[in-house]
Amino acid sequence: MLLAPETAESPAAPVRTAPPLAPLSLPEVQVSMPPDLAAEVFASSLSPDGYVLPDAPAREAPEDSSFNEFEAPHPPQQDVSFVRDARRQAFWRRPAMRWALGAAALVLLFGLLLQVTLFQRSALAAWQPGLNASFQTLCVYLRCEIQPLRQIESIVIDSSSFNKIGPDTYRLKVVIKNTGSVTLAMPSLELTLTDSQDQALLRRVLAPGELGADADTLAAGAEFSGLLAIGISTPSPAPVAGARTPADPRPSAPLRIAGYRVLAFYP
Repeated sequence: MLLAPETAESPAAPVRTAPPLAPLSLPEVQVSMPPDLAAEVFASSLSPDGYVLPDAPAREAPEDSSFNEFEAPHPPQQDVSFVRDARRQAFWRRPAMRWALGAAALVLLFGLLLQVTLFQRSALAAWQPGLNASFQTLCVYLRCEIQPLRQIESIVIDSSSFNKIGPDTYRLKVVIKNTGSVTLAMPSLELTLTDSQDQALLRRVLAPGELGADADTLAAGAEFSGLLAIGISTPSPAPVAGARTPADPRPSAPLRIAGYRVLAFYP
């Protein structure tokens, strides 16, 4: 029998043994059941077939759930330009929107026509005399006034004369004609007296009433003959400011009237 030689260089290592494991203690779970279920289990345990647990009713999932924790959130959708244009065009093409736009256009058109009618009320009343009563009634509520139409290009001074009938008295005679096709307002006259060099010496505005006009209108194609006597006094010299001597009390030289001009206008 051969034995392995023992060497002094490698002593035998001690063997470590693990400590014994403590028994694992599990927590006790107490299950409580209703009395009727406990009685049924006890009665069925006495039978040879044993107890069969009844089927548990299936739990139905809720129909409407506001939040699902397992559902990943969807990223926000961005509408592209052609989608927005299509939606906008579809909005304006709706029948209700078309009716609303048509009604708004009619209201605006009626307002525009009413404004033009009120602005041109005098011209419309002159061109259509039958509408004068309607315009008068409308102006009662709108606080407006129907005035005779003014169209100075249709007023012509057909003839005129300016003669001296006294020392300081002159007589003006003028014939005014309406060449238009509608009744126009009677114009006023501007009389200008000139000297031999055609410089203005005296200017005066004459109203239709001063010429003897009974009405403030002139019918289409009608003529009006006006006559007026004008007294022209010799002006006295005006005092000079800062002068030590009084002004000469003697009257100045009379006006040397050599001509005149008559102009029709609307004030």
